[in-house]
Amino acid sequence: MLNVPQPRVIIIDDDVAVRNLISVLLVSCNCEVVGEAGTGTLGVELYKKQHPDLVLLDVQMPEMDGLQALKKILKFNDAAMVVLLTGLDNTLIAENAHLSGAHGYIRKDLELAELRDRILEEVGKIKPH
Repeated sequence: MLNVPQPRVIIIDDDVAVRNLISVLLVSCNCEVVGEAGTGTLGVELYKKQHPDLVLLDVQMPEMDGLQALKKILKFNDAAMVVLLTGLDNTLIAENAHLSGAHGYIRKDLELAELRDRILEEVGKIKPH
């Protein structure tokens, strides 16, 4: 039997309840949550320390928004797999996310099962090292 390592994920979101929910969903998707941050600044530092397989990054945060954090993470590692999270239904944000180098975009206001499916979909895109 192959011993496939769990995908390592960090969550960057200023809402503790959202981080907790996403963390539970990730664990149910057989992922290892290796860190959480409540600001973009802390999230970028966490990324540099942990080198995760996937980053789930909120768009709207105080101090440094998700698009700014995305750019800093990609400057550090242009192959970083970052998926933006948002509660906003805004096509412009989705386009900016894609143009800025995000691998995906997930709406946080989806039904729980659909949110889990979208997270699983993104986890499935992780390339083994």
